[in-house]
Amino acid sequence: MCPRAPNPPQGDSLSNPQYRNTMDCLRQSVAVEGYRGLMRGFSAAMYRAVPVNAGIFLAVEGTRTLIDKVRAASWRRRPRMARPSLPGPAQSA
Repeated sequence: MCPRAPNPPQGDSLSNPQYRNTMDCLRQSVAVEGYRGLMRGFSAAMYRAVPVNAGIFLAVEGTRTLIDKVRAASWRRRPRMARPSLPGPAQSA
């Protein structure tokens, strides 16, 4: 039996667990499948993760560029306002 089966058997319970801890699971997996078994499923995860992360990256960068362009355009369109004159120190005669 493969220790990391996709659908684990339903007989595993809290009173009689298949693994004692994470290191026990790792040891049993290496003993049954070898070190190559630790990498099983990695390529499938990468085939899924790389396009998703690339899409998120492009969306975020595109949005940031668009926001920067809109801010720059609105800054150029803003009419210049005259500075209000502030009263200076009171001059005594």
